[in-house]
Amino acid sequence: RRFDWLANALCRVAKFESVLDAGCGLGALSREFIKRGIHTTSIDVASVALAALSVEQPHPLAVRASLEAIPFRTGAVEAVVCCDVLEHIPVFDIADAVRELVRVSRRWLLLTINTRHVYRYHPTILSRDSWTALFLATGAVVERREEAAELHQLAVHCYPEYEFFVFGKQTL
Repeated sequence: RRFDWLANALCRVAKFESVLDAGCGLGALSREFIKRGIHTTSIDVASVALAALSVEQPHPLAVRASLEAIPFRTGAVEAVVCCDVLEHIPVFDIADAVRELVRVSRRWLLLTINTRHVYRYHPTILSRDSWTALFLATGAVVERREEAAELHQLAVHCYPEYEFFVFGKQTL
């Protein structure tokens, strides 16, 4: 139910026909995008997660990869969705992960990042302003505050732990 809600919310604020589910885990969100007819590519560093996803029919393109080295061309997908993943990456790999997420997106970056819950599996807890600055420092995206605020309003009653970040690619 949670991933059905999240897919609906993300599709409501950003229209896209192709998506990269970056750090897909067992693929619950990927499956929701597929149900909506969205061309879905999924990556995760854990091969066991991808194995679970790959037995699904129809399954998305599932690739074992880290966020620091995404094996796709620049602008490969219209939207990159990365939910509850970045806080799990060691701080020394964050800049590379941010650059890669921005690079493969053609239009949207839709993120949820934990900015408050410190524990051993969250080695990188940064403030909202710090995360925003990292993405803006790429020079390739702009913050989409209205869309992030809309997602926050949708989530505040049912999933208040979500911290939404929405970025749009710069057009030259």
